[in-house]
Amino acid sequence: MLDEMSQNNPEAYKQFVQSNIQSGVKEIQKEKETKQKELSVKPSPQYVFKIYGNLIVSKIDDLEQKVSLQQNEITNEKFIIDKKTDKRVKFYFNILTSDRILMALDKDNNEVTDPTKYDCIPLSFSNLIIGKSASFGNAIYFYDVVVNDQVFAAMNKQLFQKVVLDTAIQRVKIDRNPLNFKFHKAHYEIDIKTIQMLKDKQYRTTVKYPKMEMILEAGADRLQIEMNRKKAQKPAEMDMSKLIEGLNLQQNNQPKPTRENKILIEEVSEKDIEIPYQLTHDLKQVNILISPLVDNFKDIDLQISAKQLILQTIKGSKLQLEFGCLVDDSNPSAKWDKKKKQLKIVLNKL
Repeated sequence: MLDEMSQNNPEAYKQFVQSNIQSGVKEIQKEKETKQKELSVKPSPQYVFKIYGNLIVSKIDDLEQKVSLQQNEITNEKFIIDKKTDKRVKFYFNILTSDRILMALDKDNNEVTDPTKYDCIPLSFSNLIIGKSASFGNAIYFYDVVVNDQVFAAMNKQLFQKVVLDTAIQRVKIDRNPLNFKFHKAHYEIDIKTIQMLKDKQYRTTVKYPKMEMILEAGADRLQIEMNRKKAQKPAEMDMSKLIEGLNLQQNNQPKPTRENKILIEEVSEKDIEIPYQLTHDLKQVNILISPLVDNFKDIDLQISAKQLILQTIKGSKLQLEFGCLVDDSNPSAKWDKKKKQLKIVLNKL
């Protein structure tokens, strides 16, 4: 019927397609809003860390710049640091708690309540929120850091502060780097000596009355971990267009000439599924917990270097993760949890 419409009345066919696309876009937007609402959580604010950071720019030689431009399609502008870039900025880390965050994990990758058995503390870092100082005009950066409420209550505050800072220092260099999309190999080095805990300020951000609702990082949120696991195990849905075409063929008892249909909306493949992970630092080690969404360790291809790891699954999903420091890649510890289908990696820092 649609083939006949496209040939006999192209304008009507065009309007039909546009109407369906608009309906599809609205439906996708509706599903997205529903999912966001389902995933949103309202953590409880506890206190705020204020700390300063200094601009660090790594030197890049001509050969490295040429290779980077060829391989990563980085523009020349990213190698030139704007003179107006703030040399020293202020960071606020809002510490919040939620029972949606995973409990602390022991050496066997099991959730535990005993603080003496803590080996890894899952944390959720928000995306960067940028503000501006009214007094000096330089940038102010805000992050929300969410931890499990029971872990927060059980941990020694000084130890907890150290765990947050060690992880924050690395993430501000890598995936939460304020300069990541502006300049190549530039970041703010956190000055630990300037740390100040604001007990009277439970939450700091750019607006006076924040909604306090957020979506947690997939690697630390037990709800998203479970949803991703179910999604990966869900069998592929039947292609309804092929089913209808098959019924029509059976009804007419003869095949009809067809032409190639254009794909209007492409379904998300297994390659597009984000692999949840949790990365934490302590003085001597880097701890990484990955949920690769596969049933067996043999379905994983893992490559570890001194600076990063690359994990690819048999389904095509890929995770490329920088450590933020140099590690000893000659003797990594990797343990697969058959029950939880999670991979725990421990690397010694150099």
